[in-house]
Amino acid sequence: MFVANPHHAASLLARERSLSIGIEMLTDPIFVLGRRRESFATLNWWFEASSNHRLHASAVKLNY
Repeated sequence: MFVANPHHAASLLARERSLSIGIEMLTDPIFVLGRRRESFATLNWWFEASSNHRLHASAVKLNY
């Protein structure tokens, strides 16, 4: 692609890049949802682990 104006070429490339990113996001929502689900699972695991630790610590205190 030959464009005389370099600024015009840069704006064309930027537009093309944003279009391709938009298309990727539209065609791959499962990937995005999967990543979000993965992060929620990690948060959930951390919360369960910390609450179990707290329960265990309180049970140990009761035993003494």
